[in-house]
Parts: sequence; structure tokens; C-alpha cells
Amino acid sequence: MDIALFGQPKSGKTSIVKVIFNKMSPQQTLLLDATQKVETTQIKINSFNHAFNVYDTPGKFSPGQLNYKSIGVAIFVLDVQNEQHDAAIEDFTAVMTEIAKANSQVRYLVLFHKIDMDAEERKDDNFKSVKERLKEELDAANLKLVNIEYQQTSIYDHSIFEVFSRVIQRVVPNIQYVDSLLDSLNSKCRFEKIFLFDIYYKLFVGTDTSPVDSQNYAICSDMIDVYLDVSSIYGDQGGEQAGDNMAESLIKLSDAILYLKQVERHLVLVAKIKENNYDRPFLIDYNIEIFRQGLKAILDMRRPGEKKPLN
Repeated sequence: MDIALFGQPKSGKTSIVKVIFNKMSPQQTLLLDATQKVETTQIKINSFNHAFNVYDTPGKFSPGQLNYKSIGVAIFVLDVQNEQHDAAIEDFTAVMTEIAKANSQVRYLVLFHKIDMDAEERKDDNFKSVKERLKEELDAANLKLVNIEYQQTSIYDHSIFEVFSRVIQRVVPNIQYVDSLLDSLNSKCRFEKIFLFDIYYKLFVGTDTSPVDSQNYAICSDMIDVYLDVSSIYGDQGGEQAGDNMAESLIKLSDAILYLKQVERHLVLVAKIKENNYDRPFLIDYNIEIFRQGLKAILDMRRPGEKKPLN
């Protein structure tokens, strides 16, 4: 399944793709030209040996420019700084109508984007009013989209990475089994929160089922940067930045410990744990080894979507 981004010109679609998948800094995106045609970026999540396409569509998008049958998630990017949302909402409704005719399994995501530039007191009001307006349009078009959700994002903080982590989990086969393993590991190790990150894209491919707190996500994500920076200075001189399956790192916070453990060439566990719960690190190491074995069983699945029992 692929991912497609839609939206008005300069709504931020290309910036999102470049920041997440091409490692472009948010500041550099200010120099990007408007997209004139459908741009395709092929992404491979190496740990799961799965590739998919991300389609960045032009603002003046016409139905028929894209094969909707391959799309798993359709993302509509709405610039919250643009006071005139009517045209965007009409375009979204038209595209959703076309997609629904071709593929009833698509999930829809509406991003209220560039919230970093919106006044704090206006964010919720804008979010609510535009959401209601879009719902009215969809109802008028007789679209019953049960798989539609709304998020507020910016490329200048972690919000866009958090949202796209969830998107990735919808298009990569077998990834849904990871959360169950993380729940088990979380309870045995007494972690407050745990994430399994793709080390290259900094997207989490799994987390335990407790609610994701944005602050916890941000500090866990930032720890990957610290780890990679230190590894590049003191690690293997052969240049294998992400190859040591035994790599481990700890950072002590005022009230907790951040724990990082590399469990596969492209995957790292990052967890937050209270300091008084980090009293038996050898048990954490043991339970992570059990987790690693279960994860290997998931990664070795050859037929996407097959529900094999894990021994």
C-alpha cells in the first residue's frame, strides 16, 4: 500500500516529504518550488524489507493522475494560515469521492498544518470550525468515511514525525504484531513508555498501548540523535553507524532514565523508566533478548498479512 498527499499549492506537502524522508531541514524547505506534477518517492523500511511509494501531488490536481487502487492512506494537507479554506475543502471532497469509488479500503487523514505559525488561542477554534465545515461537505456528497481522522502538525517540531509514525504502521505488513511484544516487554521491565524506532527515518514502528505523550515521544526521539552523534565520533571506524546489535545508551534525567538499546540493524528500542525501577538491569537485558527473538520471528514472516503464531 502507498501513501498520497493532497492539498492546495504551498500547503506544505512537499516540505513534509522532504523533512521526513529526505532529511531536509525545515529551514531549507522555504526554498522549495511549488509541485507541478505528481512526484513519487520510494521508501523502504529495511527492517521489514518492505517498500512503498509516497506520492506528492500538485496543488492543481486532477482526478485520474493517480492510481487510487494502490493507496492505503490518503493525506489531505490544509494550511491553517490560509484564511480561505473553502477551495481546499471542495478539492478534498472531490478527491475523496474519486478515491472512494476506486478503493473502499483507504484511510483518510486531514492535517491541519503549519500550526507553529498559528496563534495559540486560535488553534482550537480553527481546528473545530474547519473540521465541521469539511464534515458538512462530506455529508452533502454522501460520503460515509469511517476511516477519517484529523491531526495538527508542523515540520518545526516532532508532531509531523509522530503522525507519520502512525501512517507507516498502516502500510507496512506484519507491523501490527510489534505492539503486543512491546506491551509484554513494558510490563516486565516496568518502563513508563517504550518505542521501537526505525533509526534512519526516526519514525516509531511500534509502541506499547499506553497513551503517547508528546513530550515523552519528543525526548525519546531526540535520544536517537544523541546516540547517532556519539556513535559517529566514538563508534566503529568502518562507518557502520547502525550495525551493532548490542549497542546501548543511558541518559539520566532529573526524574527518570532514558534507555536505548539497538535490537536490529535498523531498529532501536527507546524507553523511559523511573530511576528506582532501574535496579536490576540484567533482567531488562534478559527480557529485551526475549523481545528480540519475538521481533525476529515477525521480521522473518514471508507472507504479508499471514497471522502466524509466535512460539
